[in-house]
Amino acid sequence: MSESEISTLPVELAGVSAHRTVRRKSRDYQDGDVHAEAAVGTDALNCYACTSAVNGNCADPFKSDGIATSSLGCTACSKVKVEDVVTRACGVGSDGCTDIEVLGITTSTCICSSDLCNAAYHVTVSLAMILMGIFATLL
Repeated sequence: MSESEISTLPVELAGVSAHRTVRRKSRDYQDGDVHAEAAVGTDALNCYACTSAVNGNCADPFKSDGIATSSLGCTACSKVKVEDVVTRACGVGSDGCTDIEVLGITTSTCICSSDLCNAAYHVTVSLAMILMGIFATLL
């Protein structure tokens, strides 16, 4: 059985970009016919997955000891802080942070797009992302 990479395609779903690698597998059968099977994979990020309500190491300041990671379909990582409870997981959206206050309860949500980036106390947007945003605005 042979496998050849066909292409890496950019995919956008609900405003979240990812890349899919499409591979073709083929097998020569005795009857001379070649049958093709397709396999699709994704390039996923690794993100920390925890809540400080269960594991104190997940709180700020973050300690990675004993903290699980997840890469199952992660296109971004998130860190959500509601009052004193911190949750780190896969996320959806564009890089950056938002703070929302509802009924006196503050929720801070940060999204980032590099491996294990949700370990940071404050998730920051890279200089490259800022420059790309400025450049896109000028066009």
